[in-house]
Amino acid sequence: MPDPDPSPLSVAFVESHPERAAQVLDALPVPESAAFLSASSARVGAAVVRHMTPQYAARCAGEMDERALSGLIAALGPQAAAALLRHLPADLQARLLERLPAGAAVAVRLLVGYARDTAGSCMDPLPLALPAETTIESALAQLRRHEGGPDDVVFVVAPGRRLRGVAAAAGLLRAAPAASLSSVMRQPAPCVSSLTPLAAVRNHPAWLEVPALAVIEGQDRLVGALRRQSVEAALAQYPGTAPGQGTDPVEGLGGVCWETLESLAQLAVSLAPPIPAVARRKENEHGR
Repeated sequence: MPDPDPSPLSVAFVESHPERAAQVLDALPVPESAAFLSASSARVGAAVVRHMTPQYAARCAGEMDERALSGLIAALGPQAAAALLRHLPADLQARLLERLPAGAAVAVRLLVGYARDTAGSCMDPLPLALPAETTIESALAQLRRHEGGPDDVVFVVAPGRRLRGVAAAAGLLRAAPAASLSSVMRQPAPCVSSLTPLAAVRNHPAWLEVPALAVIEGQDRLVGALRRQSVEAALAQYPGTAPGQGTDPVEGLGGVCWETLESLAQLAVSLAPPIPAVARRKENEHGR
């Protein structure tokens, strides 16, 4: 049984071996694991929850103090938070989203809005995107400060976040500091639609050419970045998901305002209004 008030030794074990710690908690009764997570710091709890199955993590979440749970959700990051929230009751999901900082809430809402077998469901929703005229020196500086992911690629966009190209960090480091992104970017950038089934994305030929694929909506609007590891992890969590399930084009981004997303990407999130409650999808939709 884990110590309900985690000792420094327990914290050190979780931080050093989060995957193993998740396996230990997965084997315990839910109330015991929930008590451990509630008593842990948000950072420590997030480290282990990222390696739990979303279903078990959701059962633990139902037993946790809501304040502790909201801190854990915030510490998880958008992708892991969205995976967990999909398995929570609608009223709890809505309350947790309202507790998140505005920027994090928009990002999580965006991911939750996609069917779980699509590229949009496991993308990073806030990749670094810069104009083509940005200098290499400035791009590298902004990449170092960027708090989202991926951290080794810059997407090149025109107004409206229209995708124009991509540049890997390794290439930027070899380029002249005063050169522009347009001189070193790869174009067109390898990309997939946000509604592409993950089973189809798994074997995309560009995985060996770029660190991450651009995820687009419509013709060329950048909405995220997708790593192969994220695809494999999602497919491992839902091995029974049928390719193409739940990819109705009416779904996904219909409830997310593009003006809000663009302002978020431009670091204006601190001025954003509170995020309204998000309704949970019907459990029986698409056979879930």
